[in-house]
Amino acid sequence: PFSNQTIDIFLIDVTTGALTLVPGGATAIPPVGHPTGNPSQRFVASAFTHSGHLLFLGDHTTGTVYGFTLNPSTGTATLASTTPVETAPPTAMTLSPDDSHLYVADGQDILGFTVNSNGTLAPLNGGMPMTTIPSSVQQSNSSPALFTVVDDVQVDLTGKFLYVLTPDELFAYNIGPNGILSPNSGGNLVAPQAPFNRPWGKITFANLK
Repeated sequence: PFSNQTIDIFLIDVTTGALTLVPGGATAIPPVGHPTGNPSQRFVASAFTHSGHLLFLGDHTTGTVYGFTLNPSTGTATLASTTPVETAPPTAMTLSPDDSHLYVADGQDILGFTVNSNGTLAPLNGGMPMTTIPSSVQQSNSSPALFTVVDDVQVDLTGKFLYVLTPDELFAYNIGPNGILSPNSGGNLVAPQAPFNRPWGKITFANLK
């Protein structure tokens, strides 16, 4: 969990599921002032590698993705990389099942990165967006710092497809062997109502308001 711009570590009781805070185990995140004055809104996107060795955080304030290595014995996080992602704040991210690629929603753009074992990222497609999601939502009273057309991004369990969820539509993309995206119009779906919760597995569900 992230609190007061730190990463806190908890031990999990494998029998009861109870959590215990590890004293002195917190890791400080590089300090940056948030324009809203609310540090809890600074990080709205995160992704753990399936191996449990790496953590990535999207900084909503600076438009940066931080990479951390995780100690398998203590859980301690160590800053390993700082990667700028254009000018819009990253609001969603996901990893491929084999942890080889990280996909980041940056405003309406979807960026891709190769994940290195040391927590550093190498941009795909020359650092340019692999796709741009068309805007279909008008900004009303939303905070400019928090508004985005992309709600979520997820890779399916086979690692062959990427899905991008907006407030009223689901976009599908094929994932090539090198991680590059290509459109898959057969997977696009217009929701009859705005989806607000979307667990992913062998079957994808979107709860409707």
